[in-house]
Amino acid sequence: SFSPRVCACLKFKQSEFEVIQLVWGDSGHYGIHHDIRVKSVSNAAAWCQFLDMAGVNTLVNDALNNDTFEKSLKDIRDKNLVIGVYGDLLNYEENRVYCRNLGLDLIIYDNIHVFNKTS
Repeated sequence: SFSPRVCACLKFKQSEFEVIQLVWGDSGHYGIHHDIRVKSVSNAAAWCQFLDMAGVNTLVNDALNNDTFEKSLKDIRDKNLVIGVYGDLLNYEENRVYCRNLGLDLIIYDNIHVFNKTS
């Protein structure tokens, strides 16, 4: 969820599934989130570490266009959190390959049937 309150409730109410905080990212694509806990990827990482959540999932634009993403990636890894990306730009294979090469833990995109040639 994009809501830090919902993610906190999920974390406190159950332990069967890992909770990952969705964030708009630092690219500015969606504007600035008003909640300080998820205003940036680094804030979201600190929030996730505080609540012992699994990690952060940010907009793929950060990984593709943001020169500071590698610093964010290192910061998240230092906190022992998983990092993932989502977004329409992942529907292009070259972007998925680039993100895989960055060593991201999660890549979430819509057109799985395009990637999964057995369908």
